Amino acid sequence: MSLSRFFVLPLLGLLLVSCGGAKAQPESPSDPAPTHAPSSLTARGVLEPRQVVYALGGSENDYRKCFMRAVGSRGYVRTRFHISPRGEVESVVIAESTIDRPEINECIAERLKSQLFGSLDEPKQAEWTFVFRLTDPVPERVFRSKLRSARQKREDGISLLKSSSGTLDLDHVAQRVAVNYPLVARCYRASLEREKAPGGILKLKLSIAEDGRVVRVDDAGSVMADAFAVDCAAEGFFAMEFQRPMGGPADLIYRIELE
Repeated sequence: MSLSRFFVLPLLGLLLVSCGGAKAQPESPSDPAPTHAPSSLTARGVLEPRQVVYALGGSENDYRKCFMRAVGSRGYVRTRFHISPRGEVESVVIAESTIDRPEINECIAERLKSQLFGSLDEPKQAEWTFVFRLTDPVPERVFRSKLRSARQKREDGISLLKSSSGTLDLDHVAQRVAVNYPLVARCYRASLEREKAPGGILKLKLSIAEDGRVVRVDDAGSVMADAFAVDCAAEGFFAMEFQRPMGGPADLIYRIELE
């Protein structure tokens, strides 16, 4: 059976289900282009995303407070940083930001400098993208009705946008997400721990560059009671890498139903 047609990801006895195919979707409007900063990081061993997630666990609210300095802002801040063998962050670069508020970027950089990653066998470099207010929470009074309506729609779990310059094997996408599912599953687990309403639909637009990196993530109609869970999942997708698209950058929709 084709993995882009159906696969199941376990989570604390719950199911994350994605039913996919190659159906094209209309493109969503694009936001202003992000600002970039040159990276001063030199080549060295790379810390895996799962190790970054483990170290950041429990500190999410501290980084979220940085965004609260301008609560009307939306977007993401991509960071790159060096870590010493002692697990201390030695330098931080804001590699890219869609938020034009220097105080937010500076706050995130300063918070990262105080982050501890545990002892390492050698110096490492790492990258993490912090996302804020990708979407708004669905009010509790209408959440169940909106979720029921969304589930009745016949939508593919993985689909390539008509406007996509390049193409990508959707079975490969499904496999890569399955391998990296802890980066997303942790977000739903944390949402349940915050006593948010269970269930929902996570639906994101992924922009994949010619080298296979995820360079942009946008909400594409998620129905979640907890908007922070959508931000968290977007951060997980930013950390994933895929095969090189054929014909240019690829834009696709990824949809997961949460039970």
